[in-house]
Amino acid sequence: GATSSSNGQGGELFLGSGAGATGGDVSVQAGEGSSKVGGSVNIEAGAGQTAGGSVSVSSGSSVAGGQSGDLILQSGTATTSGDVRLQSGDTTGASSAGDVLIKVGASVSAAGGSVVLSGGAAKSVGGSVLLKGGESTADDAGGNVVLQAGSGATGNAAVTLQSASGAESIKVSDGDISIATTTPGGKISLTIPLSD
Repeated sequence: GATSSSNGQGGELFLGSGAGATGGDVSVQAGEGSSKVGGSVNIEAGAGQTAGGSVSVSSGSSVAGGQSGDLILQSGTATTSGDVRLQSGDTTGASSAGDVLIKVGASVSAAGGSVVLSGGAAKSVGGSVLLKGGESTADDAGGNVVLQAGSGATGNAAVTLQSASGAESIKVSDGDISIATTTPGGKISLTIPLSD
């Protein structure tokens, strides 16, 4: 069982596999439900008076200049698959809620990695991608949605919105905003409501 200390540090728990030419795996799996719901796996850091503990999940590094391991967060396969949620906790006081940061690692000499947000494919209607600022529950402004291109030593990138075929696009770059269509007979419409 776990040990506790009132004035010192709590005991540690280490789960490790053996080393070898190919390292051993560590598998943690909940029990299967033969007729009802399967068991869950809960990983939770300890609570603290000044700050709670952290949970760190990291893939293995390569010590010989190769590729690091993948980190996969995926719900199980089913008739209706479950959700994957990345969410910071709510606050109980006047402080701001925590951020959710999705960032690709930097590259020393090659190109930086990309962040891809894609809706799911389907035989009927494909899934959507929604970027939405937070709502204000008080008499204040809602959050903004900002799309900003990256800067570089030789030039700055652009932000481009384009149709599925790529024939229609809106491109925003430093000093230039272009709205274009390459479809024969295509049109560009700008609608402004009449003032009262």
